[in-house]
Amino acid sequence: AKDGEYKYKFEPPGVLPESREIDDFPDLMQMLPPLVNGSSRIYLCRHGETEHNVKGLINGFHDTWLNVKGSEQAEALGLFLRHAPLDRICSSTAIRAYITADRVACWHPKCRRYFLRDLLEMNYGVLEGMALHNATIRQFYNELKQHWAKGNVKQKVPKGESPCDVEKRATEALLKCGAVPFSHHPAKHIVIVGHGRLNKIIMAGLLREGAIEAMDEFSPQENCCVNVIDVSITGDAKLVSHNLV
Repeated sequence: AKDGEYKYKFEPPGVLPESREIDDFPDLMQMLPPLVNGSSRIYLCRHGETEHNVKGLINGFHDTWLNVKGSEQAEALGLFLRHAPLDRICSSTAIRAYITADRVACWHPKCRRYFLRDLLEMNYGVLEGMALHNATIRQFYNELKQHWAKGNVKQKVPKGESPCDVEKRATEALLKCGAVPFSHHPAKHIVIVGHGRLNKIIMAGLLREGAIEAMDEFSPQENCCVNVIDVSITGDAKLVSHNLV
């Protein structure tokens, strides 16, 4: 799939808006402070659960569908964001991300859609599809994370990417989405449906002045969580909410 605007006919939400069930469902907008004039608000989400998540498999570029629970989580995410005044809904080109974003978009049928390869999860190279419950794989992965935490963010996964590689393309994606100052087409309220490691790198880049070695400060990133980040017109970022589920 190519980067760009995503034109798609959405299925209607599973429950009608006037139902009591929806009226009783939590509303994110009631939990957030007002947005400061001139700022933008990013609703940075993770995709719904997949069978690879359940099995503890490392899932980067390798794509998988949502499982039943993941579909239910995506439906709930859409409900949670139903009253957000969204301008754009963006996601990676991975099926698990853009299907999750679809469930948000069905509540915002006039909202512009983008799906971007630059928002894909880190390419884990030789670790793609490997099981973290395997002691050898877990040790190797933990050693990589230790390198990254010490500031060696150019350290690549063999045949894959480094955190530095991911930050570079994620920064381009934020500009394309209109989520940060100096974007060609800035927006005010932007949903981004991404991935666990990608989200942590984005958050460290915005909130730690590019010190992406701090990315694991923003763990966990649970399936269909929402992180809310406000970005001022000068580029200063503030974490409003972390890992809301």
